[in-house]
Order: sequence, then structure tokens, then C-alpha cells
Amino acid sequence: PPQTKALNELKPSWVIIRGIKSDRELFKDASPAKIVDDVNFALMNIDARLPDSEKTIQVKGAACLPGGHIKLFTASRAEARWILATRNAWSEMADPDFITSVAVQVVVLHSVPILSNLEAELFIESLVEQNSLVEDNDILSFRWLGNPVEANKSHGSMVLNVKNKELACKIEKGGLFYNYEYSRGAKYNKPNVVQCFRCLEVGHIAALCKATKPTCVRCGKDHDLKECAITCKTPICVRCIKKDK
Repeated sequence: PPQTKALNELKPSWVIIRGIKSDRELFKDASPAKIVDDVNFALMNIDARLPDSEKTIQVKGAACLPGGHIKLFTASRAEARWILATRNAWSEMADPDFITSVAVQVVVLHSVPILSNLEAELFIESLVEQNSLVEDNDILSFRWLGNPVEANKSHGSMVLNVKNKELACKIEKGGLFYNYEYSRGAKYNKPNVVQCFRCLEVGHIAALCKATKPTCVRCGKDHDLKECAITCKTPICVRCIKKDK
């Protein structure tokens, strides 16, 4: 009998593209053929190609899934990964309401100097100014790892959300300069537990949350953190076992 590897090569590769919730059903009443045509048209418009390849990436089949997601079949795993990585560039061309989550890469910077006047805008501007590999809008957001500020430390580790995988790899290997001090880069190891930052339940992310109202991380009531009247900055575990008991 043929080996498993040989059999797997005959199977088409596939990828699930998850859309953010929409009031309108995505690709409503569209046949698989229509979805394939729309997606391939979008891929052609962005000149979808693998590195060192002249062939345009095309999908071979499609299926609509519950929750505004679609399953796309491709000729290879490399094409499936490429389609997933570039989903923000083509999804709305295929369907105006097919809005996908921003593809974010996460990387850690160690020994970042903690300044009293650290502001998001100024911090990102400094990174752009002092590092040739960082351009405007490359850094989407950042946060401290742990609470080095409250612990009165002079340096701390910082988690950066960056735009693409190539930049994340460069930062991991080469680090960055901030305040004219060198900060070593490292790979970010995601925690095993997934928690939604909208309802605070464990097991799903905010983009797939079905809760009608947010849960405040500060007091546990049904409102956004920005609307909370409590001034204490220390969050509480509103989903912990002790509170449920």
C-alpha cells in the first residue's frame, strides 16, 4: 500500500479565514464557485505569488462556515499559509463585509529602560528614529511584561505587536535601540490558556466572543473598563474559582 506521505500529497491543503462579526451574512446565497471566483479575483488584484514563483496563487474550492468564516482549498500548504498571512490585503476585495482580524506578530524586548514620561506616541517615534528597520505604523501596540513600573525597576521586558513576521524575526535576532540603550529581542512564547478580554471567559478570543456586553476587568460588572467608576488600578479576577464559590 502507498505510504501516508504519498497519500497526503494527493489531498488538497486548506485554511480557515475567520471574519469579524458582521450584520450581514458573508457571501450570502453565493455558490462555492462564486466564492472561488471572488477570492481569486481579489488574489489576482494583489498579485498573490509565493517567493521565487511566477504563478499566481489561486484557490481550488471553498465552503461557508458558521460565524462568518470561510474554508478555502489550495494546491499546497505554502499557498494556504500565504493566503492566511495576507488576509487583510484581499478579504474586503472578495466581499466588502468580509473584515478579518489584523495579522499581528508578537515579539519581546528585554532590558528596556523605564522612563517616567513614557507615552505610546513618543515611544514608537523613538523606535522609528533610532532603528532603521522600523518604519512608521510598523509597531501596532506595546505593553510591559509583568509590572516593572510598579516594582520601581529601572528596566523591564516589553511585548511588542508588530505588523509582519519578517520584522518580528529581525527584532528577535537583532534587538532594538530605545533611549540610545540596546534592548535584546526574543521570541514571545504565548501562554497555553486563551482568555477573552471582552467577557473575560477562558477558551476563546475577543474576536469570536458571543457576549452581548463586555465585562469590566476592574469591578466585574457589565460595562467597559473605560466606563468604570472605580479608581483603583489593580484588576481583580472576576472569573476565579473562589469568587464563583
